[in-house]
Amino acid sequence: MSETGKIALKVVGVSYNQISNDAYALVLQEADGPRRIPVVIGQAEAYSIFMSLQDIQPPRPITHDLMVALMRAHGITLEEAFINRFADGMFMSELVFAAPDGQKTRIDSRTSDAVALAMRTGAPIYTTPQVIDATGCDISTLIDQAEKEERRRPRKLKDRTVEELQAIMERAVKKERYEQAARIQKLIRQKTAQNPDDNHGNEE
Repeated sequence: MSETGKIALKVVGVSYNQISNDAYALVLQEADGPRRIPVVIGQAEAYSIFMSLQDIQPPRPITHDLMVALMRAHGITLEEAFINRFADGMFMSELVFAAPDGQKTRIDSRTSDAVALAMRTGAPIYTTPQVIDATGCDISTLIDQAEKEERRRPRKLKDRTVEELQAIMERAVKKERYEQAARIQKLIRQKTAQNPDDNHGNEE
């Protein structure tokens, strides 16, 4: 956390949002912590941020490049991008500009535009403890949840060992599920044919 009580953020990346068409998630993370916040952004803004992340120069300036060129032409610097509020499912941001005479101006901005400009100018990105407390997810917790979900997810029969398949087949026979047992037996034969060393007492 900075001396002003603001939390510094870094851009982790941009991912496609599977829920909304033509929507992407901008992922920001605490500079000195594990929490991440996802911000839903549009396709054009995602493209702009991705270009900056990959250090790719488009053949012609896009909107954010044009804004940076205008700022530099007039001696205006971007001091910070500040995600200052989260309300009704939306992130609110502002940009802090400094004129050549030192006068500062705060301008309301979409978060995606604020981040895109900050990335192009090297300006820091901040948020408040309240915003990250309300929206942040601990990345280590997300990894733990994913691992637990993976362990809970039933493994497909084709991914099981011959020994596991034999045990499942025996249970199927005991429960008189003969069609299932026959399918499993066929799979066992296929596996042992591919890997003869795995044949442990199967039918020849």
